[in-house]
Amino acid sequence: MNKILLIEDDQPMSWLVEGLLEKKYKITLKDTPIEALKWLESGNRPHLIISDLKMPDMKGTMFLQYLKESGFYENLPVLIITSYNALQMKQKCLNLGAAEYLEKPFNPETLVETVNRMLKIHN
Repeated sequence: MNKILLIEDDQPMSWLVEGLLEKKYKITLKDTPIEALKWLESGNRPHLIISDLKMPDMKGTMFLQYLKESGFYENLPVLIITSYNALQMKQKCLNLGAAEYLEKPFNPETLVETVNRMLKIHN
């Protein structure tokens, strides 16, 4: 079963995403990028990361930058889900290594289709 790391500080959004994906994937929830990094650095490796950009302890773009520069995590596919709707932010995330970018609110079917496609491509 493919493993997904979900980084989202908004609990209702976490529940929504988890509910959409948990039948097919093993979901690990983390509230912040710092918690996610600790989880990754303790030897865990997901097949996909889904992350928000607006976070309390580290911006999502900083998290992407860390993954890109780490060497060890740079090939992990990342799906950004965010309320930012600026084209510049989307381009910045893609340049930092995000594989996909979905704006909130998103269609639940679009999220599931995007995750399925990403895991098919990256595994």
